[in-house]
Amino acid sequence: MKGGLKSCFFTGVKAKAKKLGFEGENKVISYLFVRYGICILVFIIALLINFPSIDEAFKALVAVLLMNEVNFRRKEKKLDLSLQKYAYKIYKYLHNQISSGIKVTDAIKNVYEVIDDKRLKEVLIRMAARYELTMDIDSALNEFKSVYETYEAESFCVAVKQGILTGDNSEILARQEDIMFKKYFNYIQAETDSRKTRCLVAAIIFVTIIVIMILIPLIFEAADALDKIFIS
Repeated sequence: MKGGLKSCFFTGVKAKAKKLGFEGENKVISYLFVRYGICILVFIIALLINFPSIDEAFKALVAVLLMNEVNFRRKEKKLDLSLQKYAYKIYKYLHNQISSGIKVTDAIKNVYEVIDDKRLKEVLIRMAARYELTMDIDSALNEFKSVYETYEAESFCVAVKQGILTGDNSEILARQEDIMFKKYFNYIQAETDSRKTRCLVAAIIFVTIIVIMILIPLIFEAADALDKIFIS
């Protein structure tokens, strides 16, 4: 029972480390250190500094844990958004290649060339390499799905697999390209609106600071003048 739980834990941690971009033989150790090891070190240092009080050490531990959680969630969100952002380019490339008479297998091997995002590009290269070595599309797609676990990733894998099995899935690719382009357009629109809002808030804060800097001396001068008037 213990061995099974340990194995499940290790498998889960290994998958999480791979998804978040930790590479190499020691990726699990690196992930665990960044996720929990740093927190423990901060706790120990804070405890030594504030000994015998333990309150500050716990506060530091909780603060670092929360920052880590926010950081990892942000990375996962960024990862998912990268696929949403570039998915339409992938479908467009595959659709154009297949419509031009290129084999689906050859198109898949080179699809990474149209991607600028480093992380997504690496995953597509690994997927293509796995397929070229094994000629097993399920194994190759599992390499992709081990990092991207969204609905967009599942749809991409289905479209690619059907293309491999049937030799032509241009209609599916064209439809998916249209869907993902609309999502990409919505993403760009939302990003533009968000930047406009941030700029407006920054401008309001800046103007407020300037107004306060101007008004405070005037208020003090007015107060000083009133004091002189009443004194006299």
